[in-house]
Amino acid sequence: MLTPRMLFGLKTKTRKNVFCITNDEILYPVGGVIVLHNFKQKSQRYIHLPNPEREISVITVAIKKDYLAAAEKGLENEKPRIFIYDLENLKRKTTLGIPFEIDTHEFSSITFTHDSHHIAALTAGPDFYMYYYNWKSGKIESQAKANNPPSVSGPVTDMAINPKDATIVVFVGISLFRLLSMSENVWRQYGFQKAQSFSILSVCWLTDDRVLAGCKDGKVIIIQSGDLNGVHDMDEVTEINIIITSESKKDQLKTLQKSLSKQMSSKQLDIKKHVAGIRCCTAITTGFLYSQKSGEVVYFQKTSKTNYKKHKTFIIKKDVLCQEADYESLYFVNSICTNIDGTLLLCTTNRSQIYWVSLQENESEVVEFNVFEEPLHHGPIIGLSTCLWKPIFMTCGDFDNSVRIWNHATMKTVLNQTFMETVNCISLHPTGLYALIGFSDKVRFFLVLIHALQVYREFGVTDCKILAFSNNGHLFAAECNNDILVYSSITFHTVSRFQGHCQRITSLQWSRNDLILHSSSSNGAIYEWSIEKNTRISDVVLPDTAITGLVALQKGQIICIDSDGNLKEIKNTKVIRSEKLNHKHGECSDFITALENSICKLILAGKNGVIISLCYPIEDEPSLDFFLMHNRKITQCCVVDRGRSFISTDIEGTICIWHISNESIDEQPTNEKYFEEILINTNELAEKNLNLNHLSCRIAEVKSEHSFEITRQDNFYSNKIRQLEEKYTDEIKSLKKRIKTLEKEHSMELNRIYLDITQMKQMHTSQMDQMDSNFNSKLLYEFQNYDKLKEEMKTMKDTYEKQMKEIQCAKNTEDEMHKLQHQREVNDLQQKLIELQNTLASERKENEESISSLKGQLVAETAVLRTNYESKLQAECNKLSDLRTELGIAKKKLNMVQKEKEEFKSIKTVYDNEYEALKQKYNEAMGSIGRLKKEILEKEKLLDTEKKSHVETKRKIKDTISGQTELECKINALEMQLEEQRNQLVANEEEIYKLRKKVRKEERGKARFKAEIQQLEGQLRSKDSLLRQCRTKIHGLKTINLNMQYDVCSLKDLIQEPEKLKRRAKEIYVKYSEKWKTEDCPESKS
Repeated sequence: MLTPRMLFGLKTKTRKNVFCITNDEILYPVGGVIVLHNFKQKSQRYIHLPNPEREISVITVAIKKDYLAAAEKGLENEKPRIFIYDLENLKRKTTLGIPFEIDTHEFSSITFTHDSHHIAALTAGPDFYMYYYNWKSGKIESQAKANNPPSVSGPVTDMAINPKDATIVVFVGISLFRLLSMSENVWRQYGFQKAQSFSILSVCWLTDDRVLAGCKDGKVIIIQSGDLNGVHDMDEVTEINIIITSESKKDQLKTLQKSLSKQMSSKQLDIKKHVAGIRCCTAITTGFLYSQKSGEVVYFQKTSKTNYKKHKTFIIKKDVLCQEADYESLYFVNSICTNIDGTLLLCTTNRSQIYWVSLQENESEVVEFNVFEEPLHHGPIIGLSTCLWKPIFMTCGDFDNSVRIWNHATMKTVLNQTFMETVNCISLHPTGLYALIGFSDKVRFFLVLIHALQVYREFGVTDCKILAFSNNGHLFAAECNNDILVYSSITFHTVSRFQGHCQRITSLQWSRNDLILHSSSSNGAIYEWSIEKNTRISDVVLPDTAITGLVALQKGQIICIDSDGNLKEIKNTKVIRSEKLNHKHGECSDFITALENSICKLILAGKNGVIISLCYPIEDEPSLDFFLMHNRKITQCCVVDRGRSFISTDIEGTICIWHISNESIDEQPTNEKYFEEILINTNELAEKNLNLNHLSCRIAEVKSEHSFEITRQDNFYSNKIRQLEEKYTDEIKSLKKRIKTLEKEHSMELNRIYLDITQMKQMHTSQMDQMDSNFNSKLLYEFQNYDKLKEEMKTMKDTYEKQMKEIQCAKNTEDEMHKLQHQREVNDLQQKLIELQNTLASERKENEESISSLKGQLVAETAVLRTNYESKLQAECNKLSDLRTELGIAKKKLNMVQKEKEEFKSIKTVYDNEYEALKQKYNEAMGSIGRLKKEILEKEKLLDTEKKSHVETKRKIKDTISGQTELECKINALEMQLEEQRNQLVANEEEIYKLRKKVRKEERGKARFKAEIQQLEGQLRSKDSLLRQCRTKIHGLKTINLNMQYDVCSLKDLIQEPEKLKRRAKEIYVKYSEKWKTEDCPESKS
């Protein structure tokens, strides 16, 4: 029973192929499954797809992170499907299809609504239809055409649903921007749509009324509430402000009109090298992210509701892949996402690798991405080898030319080394300390060090495809031009050379005792070679078959599998059994390996990524167990960890580590320990020991400096504290004295205030009495005035009534006179109206005749232009249609004048007071007729100018044709220069390789010089100690000499006394002879 433990890889062809489910768990597609990887617990969960051999075009996750939608590509005659999964129990909820006949076989984009009740699915070309599903019921509620044919046929590049309104969708593409709103299951377009000059690649909603769209030429369009708000060049902009003042808005509208009026040709759409346009626009709570250049993600931080400022740029470190022509395209970003907290940023590229970076920790403007978990292979894995002493295995890639060592116990990469040459095959020694790598020109024997592989010996075996260490490691076999070379791993001499295969050798297998070597070839030949006798022991030829896998069992049987999926058992050079192992996922014809314990298990690998296990001996009806994690051809597989684990790799660079659950294995004791020691260079070890000693000395010095600083600072701050305490006590005393003086002053001020209050009260009472008396006198005066005014009012009223009666009489007489005059004027106006109608009818006939003549002229001219200038036909037709619409507007204005005249007839009999209004309308009608005549004259002038423009367009077309020929010549010259530069690059790479070899030799010489310098420094130290001893000795002798001179001088006083002189001389002799002996002792020892 096989259970997957860890799956390394990534599906790069799937759009939006990484999502954060929680702060610790991410989701991404690998092989034939979708992985939920918990990077803190180092564990994985898997969603198994119903058809793992088919590709997933796009995946998406609901906003609440509770559901997953995966879109499966259909085959040639099948429709695409969408699978919905519950992310809690990883079970499939429903399957969505298309009940209509369509021409496409895949979905290019799928998105959940904000409430997770609906899914919008966009099909790829040529249809570009959006289907709006209620996925819980499994029905299509509505559908809409994403593009807008025939004016805009697509392609449609992206789609986004409003984050708060599930009935609003935006579509973008080449010359396409459409905002659609749904009402009553019908989608209607609104807002900005004139995007003929823009090639839009991605879109996102910044808010519920603000859309951000990224273009191919490095510009960003912002749509606010359905209207175009601004166009920004992201190469030059560092801050985006959504609110625009009236003056700046006018300027920006002018620039937008200029840019929209320019028709972008194919040459203008050419993008700079390694620039993919604005891709993967992603809105987050703190701003938005996008990718423009290869391996670069830009972060604009939201500083306010309407302001966004460029905050950081995240870059991916690029490694040179030798087999890729344009490796820069591998680092175009495909997907961007953040975790729930918004602190972690994840992205994927066309390379099989996930990258991550923190959005908060690093404060620098340019931050480098980190590789998520382990660095992976890009492209097929063509080599796999394991060892016995260590829990490691080795892999090598076909495209990236890298060799990696993995630890299947910790699930981590131990070593990663990339070569400039093509790597064909690998083999790891059973101890795990040595490795063989086959290159195109040589086979090299490497030492596996801590962080690198070091070349130890080279063998002149060219184009070697298979290498194999023996089980005990003392021999290794290498394939060379259909021959087999066997070398000693200790002396590196050629032990034997086996010849006999006439076609490509497909596998090499050592026996358990390393005395026999089994080999198979693509023509069906299986040979057994004796290492002791240096001859071929036996051979089996299976005609018309190609052996792809070979296993030699302990009992002498051989089990092989051929390219037709036939499993054959061979014993004593005879095929005793043959079984055809076919299943629904394809034939098993790639690899075979065996797990031998009390019960023997055979594990086989198929073409479509299926792994099959069966028991041996094979029964009449064998029971097969199928395991699916890969969905592409498996390139290598092997059993590791003494039969407890299984490893498989495929052509997409995916590595799967399986756990084998077998009763015979589980019953074995598990107290076996792995070899943990490693190889290390002596010079490197000496350097590291010196560094350690230097660092330990430095640490001791830093500790002493730190303790000294602490004591110094303690003394300094204790003195400061004393000074502060003294100042504090002095200030407290001074403040207490000040408080007492302030209290006395405050009491004095309070007494003064009380006296002032009493004085103010007395003044106020006296002033109030005076004001009362003055007010009473004023009231008496006002009453008297009121009586006088009342009498005057009565007299005025009587006179006014008399005048009103007189005015009324005069008014009645004037009204009668006005009625008579009005009747006369109305009769005159009727006569004028009849005359105007006659003139208008004649003018209408003239206008119709002129319009018909103009139409004839326009039709003739358009026919001539259609035959001669097909490229400019559409533009001229648009101008002619504008002229026709203006003529129609003129007709409508004439009809409006007639209606106004008819209204005038009906109104004149009812309201006599509207005479002046009718007169004004009459004047307006006359003015409009004059304007119409002027417009007709202006249009005739426009037609003349258009004829002149046709002549100019002819000349411009000729100029452009000549310019194109010149550009083609320049392009050919540039291509020649590029070929020369490529040749120079190849020569430079060879020189770099030679220089690296020289640098390595110089580094080794430097290491030797360092060791010699250290020895000389030790000799210097010993000589310095001897010098110090000599100096101390000389100093002692000088002091003795001085004392002796002083004593000798003192003898002159005893010249008159010879006996005392003699005695004193003996004492001096004895005294200084002992001192000389003591001083000579260290000299004799030395």
